Amino acid sequence: MAEENISILIDLLRRVAGERRGIKPKFTSADVYITLYHIYSNGPLGRLKIASILGLGEASVKTMIRRLKEQGIVETDVAAGVYLTSKGEEIVRKLIKAISPPIEIDLKEIATWRNAYASKINLGLNTLENINALNIRDELVRYGAEAALIIAYKEKPVLMGAEEYYHRELEEIANKLNARKGDLIIVAWSTNPKKALRALIEELFDITLRYKV
Repeated sequence: MAEENISILIDLLRRVAGERRGIKPKFTSADVYITLYHIYSNGPLGRLKIASILGLGEASVKTMIRRLKEQGIVETDVAAGVYLTSKGEEIVRKLIKAISPPIEIDLKEIATWRNAYASKINLGLNTLENINALNIRDELVRYGAEAALIIAYKEKPVLMGAEEYYHRELEEIANKLNARKGDLIIVAWSTNPKKALRALIEELFDITLRYKV
């Protein structure tokens, strides 16, 4: 996939969630991604179901759906609900190919986090050597996470920080994500799991754009 294509798609999601006439919606580009992924995976969804998944009000979801319809990404059916157009399906396929959909995990040893979210993105071994894990962690916190793990899969998955650190639970996380050498794995946690999920996705968008994945 050409790097400019995924950059354009991320920009599209961020424009859907962007401010208009001085009013910023309550949903984020991460919410747009989550909505499209759930529709892609599960078929048409009603607005109430989408609101429940996102933890947002129905009015916010209605605004999001209207904006997605304006872009030709979704359509609505009175009986079935919101469904993807052929354009929407192609967009989601490209997004999930570049950015692995987050999974929910529980950590028991490295940290005692329940309902954390983890995802991976392939940057290549050379890029992993230049990753600033502290900056990524700080960005995740600004997006709403309370804590995070930044893991580089080199010869084996290692926790990045002041020093690299190996623990067997890192292997378990990598296996759950089907990660491979060259992958950057991020685990985000918050007492509010939806905040952790949003933070993770927004940071994955930033990393994709920064390193031209």
